[in-house]
Amino acid sequence: MHLSYTTQISLLIDHPEKSSAELAATLQLWADEKCLAGVIPEELDQAVVGAAMIAMRDGGPQLRADKREWAEQQFIRALGVESDVGDRMRTGMLYNPVAIAFAGRVFALRANIPMRAGYMR
Repeated sequence: MHLSYTTQISLLIDHPEKSSAELAATLQLWADEKCLAGVIPEELDQAVVGAAMIAMRDGGPQLRADKREWAEQQFIRALGVESDVGDRMRTGMLYNPVAIAFAGRVFALRANIPMRAGYMR
């Protein structure tokens, strides 16, 4: 069964056990191509944010390092969108894009653990 990218992203957000580093790289590449194409419809825009979160959560160390700045741009964009609290029904992803962006930022930062003098693991 072949799923669309948006459907795959929507499913993987809630089921990380079905993801892989290779799939995260494929989804990130798809999302990056959508970003380069210009203005993205809302439904695809949410999928791009989801792909960025999946890349930071499930991607291998090289993908996470190489695409962290790109992912952060997607998260910042999603966090900057004014949302209508009364508008609970929307097209596209099941989850709130702001929540996806917040989770993505957390995953992006997990490799950047600050080291303090005297701190031992």
